[in-house]
Amino acid sequence: MLRRRGSDGGPDVATIGQLGTHRLLLGLHDAETLAGFAQRVLGPLRAHDQRHSGELEHTLRVFLEHDAQFGATAAALYVHVNTLRNRLAKVAELTGLDVARTVDRVDLFLALEADSMRQSG
Repeated sequence: MLRRRGSDGGPDVATIGQLGTHRLLLGLHDAETLAGFAQRVLGPLRAHDQRHSGELEHTLRVFLEHDAQFGATAAALYVHVNTLRNRLAKVAELTGLDVARTVDRVDLFLALEADSMRQSG
């Protein structure tokens, strides 16, 4: 159980399941579970990138590294902002996660981080 504030400002107790994937992964150390999560989220991007010589995963990583700022990301990738928007729309189509939603960005970020942890260790 994890503690959080209730809607009335008082203490409330929530199970990990009620807090969502992002809270679960923050405290999770099971490498197999992390790898499965990363594969579930990133697998469709990697498959697409492999089939089409694409850069969706790289684009997503750079976008998140630039705090979801379209102009800064487009500049870093040397692409027009519309190209960036099109790539991120494809990310949403393939993963079901929309970078415009904070919760979805957290899941995408954690999937990338879980994959990095798996690769490094």
